[in-house]
Amino acid sequence: MRISNIYFQTRANMKNNQYDYSSQYSPVLKQGIQQDTFCRSDKIAAPAFTAKQEQISRDPLTKLYKEHLTCICCGRTMIDPKVIEDMRENHVFRCPTKDAIKILEKYENNMHTVEKSVFNLLKEQNNLYPDRSIQQHLIELKKTHEIKLIQKQVGIFKLIDKYAEKIKPELHDEIRTYLLDSFNTIKENGSDFSRIKFIKGLESILQNYPNTANKEKLIRLAGKLPTAYDDIDAFIVKYSKPKYTSENIAIRLLSYSMATIEHIHPQTPDTTGKTEAEAVKGANHLYNYVPECMRCNSFRSNKPMVYQLEDYPEMFINAQKAFDRYIDFAEQGKLSKMYIIKLYKALRQESEGVLDLDYSKLKLTKELRKELEKPFTYPINPGKKDVVIVPKPLPEPKTLPITIREGEVKELNVITQNDEVNSSTQIKEPENSQKEEFEIRMSPIISKKKLKRKIAQANNPQPKEKLISQKNKKTKENKETVRRNGFRR
Repeated sequence: MRISNIYFQTRANMKNNQYDYSSQYSPVLKQGIQQDTFCRSDKIAAPAFTAKQEQISRDPLTKLYKEHLTCICCGRTMIDPKVIEDMRENHVFRCPTKDAIKILEKYENNMHTVEKSVFNLLKEQNNLYPDRSIQQHLIELKKTHEIKLIQKQVGIFKLIDKYAEKIKPELHDEIRTYLLDSFNTIKENGSDFSRIKFIKGLESILQNYPNTANKEKLIRLAGKLPTAYDDIDAFIVKYSKPKYTSENIAIRLLSYSMATIEHIHPQTPDTTGKTEAEAVKGANHLYNYVPECMRCNSFRSNKPMVYQLEDYPEMFINAQKAFDRYIDFAEQGKLSKMYIIKLYKALRQESEGVLDLDYSKLKLTKELRKELEKPFTYPINPGKKDVVIVPKPLPEPKTLPITIREGEVKELNVITQNDEVNSSTQIKEPENSQKEEFEIRMSPIISKKKLKRKIAQANNPQPKEKLISQKNKKTKENKETVRRNGFRR
């Protein structure tokens, strides 16, 4: 089973706001460096990306932000970071709510599900109370959404308590006490409850308990507690706090749709049980970059890409769509074709061979063909003379030896009993001596009795009216027999 404590530890290690209902919002509202840092724009680059050579290496991708790129993970159209940065610097959201809504409406299709739901609620509230600010609207909405949030949290607590019954009695008592204390904290003052602290506390209780399916299930359930990242009730409760201004909230609705640079191989990968070659740090190099929205970038952190594919099955489609656009940019001269090949190899290696993209639209040169044949190597930081590390080749078979390319799957023409056979698939009927065999072979699955009747009708056709009259007569006789004798002879 792939889900383990590592998943929640990586989320817990992220730099977050002090209090909960969220897990990944600090990059916008409280700037800091996470484990897998990323850059929003050249103006507001993270401290880890200040080197001149590193800035140049990502320029080919940051210049494409204005082309309305789609996220390689969720598939949403991303917003150019410069647009959001200009909004922040010019304080465009220091205005009445109705004016802020007009600005936000232009980017409604770019918003993620939770942010779009909150935006629609703000529009409804503005129609009822046009004089209130965005923050005041959220404070009003909190009255109903806080109850819903507590109900969800209590439901998770009950599930944890139920599964904790299967472990040691003394350990179950300790977990139950911990759950009751957490519930009292939520009931008295919800802002003091921290989801991350709760998960850490549960892990500390279970640390001496052997790794079993029950232990893993409890930690997984704790990770299901709502966050502002994926729950509208948690979002409203979190951002209704006084420390968040109307301007903060408006920027927050857009920021997670902002284009960022994702490290394909994380800068600080999880090194548990890995060799020196497998635990190599991801380089600040063009060949280790791919554009991704801030939401997906922040959520992944330093997890392996396989976890990301588990959470987003649609990534198999979205990655191919984005990859096709990068190929078009390469053909137009906006990207190097070598980057396309390196990107293909990096994504395939990081996903352990699962994400195998189609690069057939790219016109390959001899140099590119040679590069495809070479084994994958981790990129090296610009200006450094690091040793080239070649990871172990993917074991065979690491994944099923099948790939689906566009145009390879033909449309299936299902011929029903009443459909006419297309002229392209028309089959000549054999001679009368082989008629019965032909009917059995070509007919759909039906009962033998019905098949014999159809063959008899084909050999001795009768008018439709006569067949109907015979059927009605037989039905009438059967009913009369049942009425008289109570059974059929």
